[in-house]
Amino acid sequence: MTQLIARQHVRRRTHRSVGTKNKKNIRSIQLHVSGIAAMIQMINIKAILKPRYLYASGLIFVLLFVLFFASSVISLGMVVEAHGVELLPRDDGIDSLIGDFLNPGIAIDGIDEEIFLDSNILMQETPRVYTVQPGDTVSEIAGEFGVRMDTVISYNGIKDVRRLQAGIEIRIPSRDGVLYQVKAQDNLAGIAERFGVTLNPILDANNIQSSVIHAGDTLFIPQAKMDDVQYRSSLGTLFVWPFRGNITSGFEMRDDPFTDVRRMHNGLDIAGSQGASVRASNHGKVTTVAESRTFGKYVVLSHAGGYQTLYAHLSTWTIRKGQWVDQYSIIGKVGNTGRSTGPHLHFSIYKNQVPLDPIRFLY
Repeated sequence: MTQLIARQHVRRRTHRSVGTKNKKNIRSIQLHVSGIAAMIQMINIKAILKPRYLYASGLIFVLLFVLFFASSVISLGMVVEAHGVELLPRDDGIDSLIGDFLNPGIAIDGIDEEIFLDSNILMQETPRVYTVQPGDTVSEIAGEFGVRMDTVISYNGIKDVRRLQAGIEIRIPSRDGVLYQVKAQDNLAGIAERFGVTLNPILDANNIQSSVIHAGDTLFIPQAKMDDVQYRSSLGTLFVWPFRGNITSGFEMRDDPFTDVRRMHNGLDIAGSQGASVRASNHGKVTTVAESRTFGKYVVLSHAGGYQTLYAHLSTWTIRKGQWVDQYSIIGKVGNTGRSTGPHLHFSIYKNQVPLDPIRFLY
């Protein structure tokens, strides 16, 4: 009990002491202010405004201001100390944090996840240029530059990877993607959706400042991939229809229309109008341009991978033996030559001399 009374006595004494200090400090400030005011009253304002006293008067006012400011600071420090108030020091860490944030690529401390800012905003794609050397392949070049094969094919409009010529210059973008030519009614959001990418990479890669694009513009679409049909076509693994028409006979056993003997029909008979254009189903070399009793006028093309295509019953041909033709190139016209019951095209696909069902390969 005695100890409790003693502690209470100490607290009361301490409180009175602090209160006395506060009163003295406040009284000190009041005295400073009163003293300065009295000094100002003692000065003859009219006298100091005379030209010969102006310089001295200025020095006096500066000295009074300094004295007043110094006394106020000292008094404020006394009050702060008396009340136990702690002034916060300057936080240089905040300035450092802001500086780090404004410097892209620097990780910000104090945050669980490192944040890196992209400093390549709106940088137009600048491709690297490579001169094709003898023996180079598209796949090897793509691997050397660290991009996908379809990126190189699309960026350079390569129709057939097997016909890459030494000495030509090709362009290699710094990241994967494809070129796209803007069509009428296209818009940026629709293009991004079509390729399954976000809009911002398209804006960045092409340095686009607005949403206005025009038909015929060519855009680089980062991370997009070539259409499977176009890709397979450039690789030589896609066969397209030589022309569209009704299939009158498929790859199957059938009764021969001339002998009634049941035998295998190794191709497709596609009915068409006399003189309709027949196109190359794939890139290839013309190995045969001839005429026979069975096939009439016909053409044979050789393709990569041991494939061959046969086009029979033509009315005429428009190519010559040994010529290289691109996919979709016109090679002849629909006719009714040879053993034929009407204008149509007999079309066959072979691999290493073995006939295959064209339906499995045609697109």
